[in-house]
Amino acid sequence: DDCRASAALLLGTLGAEAANARSALLKIVRAGQEEAPGVWIAAALALPHICPPDQPIGPDFLQALASIAGQQTEELEKSRTAPGEKSRGPEADPIAYTSGFLGMIVGKTLIDSGRVPVELPTLIEMTGARYPRLLRASAISALQILQREALAAAPTLWTHLQDKDPLIQRASAGALLCVFNDATLVPTIVSRSTLSKEEKEEFRKSALEFLEEQAQRRQRVLESSFLTQSVFRDALAMLVHGNSVYRRYALLMLA
Repeated sequence: DDCRASAALLLGTLGAEAANARSALLKIVRAGQEEAPGVWIAAALALPHICPPDQPIGPDFLQALASIAGQQTEELEKSRTAPGEKSRGPEADPIAYTSGFLGMIVGKTLIDSGRVPVELPTLIEMTGARYPRLLRASAISALQILQREALAAAPTLWTHLQDKDPLIQRASAGALLCVFNDATLVPTIVSRSTLSKEEKEEFRKSALEFLEEQAQRRQRVLESSFLTQSVFRDALAMLVHGNSVYRRYALLMLA
């Protein structure tokens, strides 16, 4: 299994040159829990890099992901801190913690492979109430990583602010914040959610702190004199990347 996982990852590094391996990798992905976890993950990470950029692969993942997420949701819920116990670590809400990590992996994989536009519809569908809690929260976390690239998901995210699950509400609020990156929308996000008064105030404070930190970071980039030959070369590569998140960072670096 280790050899198979390594082979799948190597195929991903070959990119389009490994296009003939698509059917084999799809077979692994569709097998879901019948496959060894390491092999399944390797195949899932490799596929976005070898498939044609105009052909979505998200639909092929849905059934397997829903099955895996359903089982994992049950397991994670068992490890959750018992009611009345105080905890702020992963055990306080393991699904929230795990979904944030998974969303980061999915979001960055889509950005790196330039597949955001073609996979975005499936990612939005994954946020729906018909899917397990872990899958929904992970998809929303991925939309947060995509930032402005996930603008088409905004109507769905606004709707999820009224979801009966507080985790989905909080994740959607965070995703909207990153999609629009606009402090003037914070009061609207807060008012539309049905979170408790304390949770709303906590989100409001953390949202404004996040936006201020982002503004300061952009200013530091603009004021720095770190543009060495190596950084300049990297910035040029980012400037022609298929994903506009990279292009925006490159423009900041070159400003």
